[in-house]
Amino acid sequence: MTISDYDQIRNLIARYSHYADDDDRSQEYRALFARDGVLVEGGVSLPADRLPLLRQLYCELKKQQPQPFGAKHLQMNSAIEIEGDTATAVTDLLTIQVRPEEGWTLGGAGQYVDDLVREEGQWRFKRREVHWYKGTSARVKSDDMAFNQTLALMIKNAMSGEST
Repeated sequence: MTISDYDQIRNLIARYSHYADDDDRSQEYRALFARDGVLVEGGVSLPADRLPLLRQLYCELKKQQPQPFGAKHLQMNSAIEIEGDTATAVTDLLTIQVRPEEGWTLGGAGQYVDDLVREEGQWRFKRREVHWYKGTSARVKSDDMAFNQTLALMIKNAMSGEST
């Protein structure tokens, strides 16, 4: 059975959520991106070769939080356009998060805007940029703000090659 390019791209998009949400999938997460691929989050371009380190730092920080602590990325409504060995996709995004006091709650909503490339016979993200909708996040508690600030510092240090 041959899988169409559209289905391969839909699988790539789905794997992103699985690998981003699972703590032990850093290398598989990296493999979703082209050799020179980037993830753009909050206006910061994160080169694909730095993603395993950033995932490791995130997972370490997450384990230090009161448990259960985490999130799930829910992606849907992907609109995909293919031209030869390149493609674009726009995918709606909803996150849910779990915290010990509240259980599962709405996290935030937005869209992924993707530039894709077929590399070594596999579709990969050349550029994946997340656009969060303003005002869609659940109320941010001080614990989550501290987590986000620490994570932002870790990302900055990792991008500059400094230790955390």
